[in-house]
Amino acid sequence: MKAGSVPSPVDMNVNRKRLDCHITLNVGGTRHETMASTLARIPGTRLALLAHLLEADETYDPVSKEYFFDRNAVAFNSVIHFYRSDELHIDQNICGNIFQSELENWGLKESDIEPCCWGTYSKYKDHKDTLTALDDNFVGPVQEDDWVKEKSKWNAFKFKMWRFLEDPTSSRFAKVYAILSMSFILISIGTFVMETHELFRVSDGIVNKTIDLPEDEMIACCNCNKPRKVNNEKTVVT
Repeated sequence: MKAGSVPSPVDMNVNRKRLDCHITLNVGGTRHETMASTLARIPGTRLALLAHLLEADETYDPVSKEYFFDRNAVAFNSVIHFYRSDELHIDQNICGNIFQSELENWGLKESDIEPCCWGTYSKYKDHKDTLTALDDNFVGPVQEDDWVKEKSKWNAFKFKMWRFLEDPTSSRFAKVYAILSMSFILISIGTFVMETHELFRVSDGIVNKTIDLPEDEMIACCNCNKPRKVNNEKTVVT
């Protein structure tokens, strides 16, 4: 058929039959059965290409008569649902980074994600940016030019002291300092722990004893602080 010509009824019937055939997709060990017409609904994607090629696709296995993709099976549940319903939802148990990789593999766009799931998907980007910033600040190598803006002997000395105190690998003395600091910390923790053991407790020599008194002396002790009245109606405590 020439380009630009109207397809004949025979060609249309052949294309319709090709799109009406059943397709079995094996994604990460999980099988999905669908129609070629379903996969052709979103042009320009990997599955739309499969619907056009069918058995000529490189993933087709003539023995099992299925198309095998070594991809994330859980994420593909959302992908195939998108072809069937035009709504791309995200499983809450999938990391956003993994789902982004799956979208790129199947030829889908982030803008296809439904608004109800966009918040969950976008969180991973914020977390990834935060972790990247932390890695740059604490893990990445520190250069002298980044630490001091103005060249001076004082700034150079401060940078050397900072490396001596914070980077044990900067010199042999810095490594010795780090070992001594950690040793003192361990000794202090060990001292606090050992002093709670009964073997290391020291008695103060004070022993509490209970003295048995006669009943009349106990009554006298109890009544010694009772107030009594005198002639001038004042109350005196004895």
